[in-house]
Amino acid sequence: PLHRFCKTTWNQEMLHTHAGAECAVIGPSLNVDLYYPRPRQQPCWPAGPLRISAMIRPATPRRAPEKTLRILQKIAKRYGKAVEMVLFGEHPEHALFAGLTEQTQWRCVGKQTACEMAQLFSESDIFVDFSDYQAMGLAALEAMACATAVIVPAQGGALSYAKDQDNALVV
Repeated sequence: PLHRFCKTTWNQEMLHTHAGAECAVIGPSLNVDLYYPRPRQQPCWPAGPLRISAMIRPATPRRAPEKTLRILQKIAKRYGKAVEMVLFGEHPEHALFAGLTEQTQWRCVGKQTACEMAQLFSESDIFVDFSDYQAMGLAALEAMACATAVIVPAQGGALSYAKDQDNALVV
C-alpha cells in the first residue's frame, strides 16, 4: 500500500483541500549535524552592525522578493550603518539588487551551499522571511538551529515550530 506523508499540518491540509489526498504528518526536520551555532568570525551586535539575512529569489513569487527588499530598505534607511543586510538566493548581478551593493550596509552573497548557509546563519542576528507563505520554512528552521532569531510568515507550515514571541516573530 501507498503511505503518504508530509512535514507540516499546513501541508496536510493543502494536500487534502487541493488534491483530496490523505497523508500523515511526520513533522519538520533538518540536518542538525550541519546547522548548529558556530563561533562568529565577525563582531556581534552591538560591537558590530545588527546583521539581518534574507532570501531573495525573484523566480519564486510567493517568496515576495520585492516586498522583502522594500521592508529591508525601510530598515536600512531608518537605522543606517547600525544594520547590515545579507541577501542570498540569487546572483548579486540580478537587476533587483541594482544600487544596493554600492551601499556598505548591503551584501549580496548569491546562491550558497548548505555549509555556506550554516555559516551565514551563524553570523546573522536575525533571519527574515516575508514570503506570502511557506510550506515549512526550512531556511527559518535552519537559522533557528544556528541560534539566529527569525521572523516567519503567519501563513503556512512554519507555525509547526515557530511560536510567536516565544521562539520567533510571526508576521
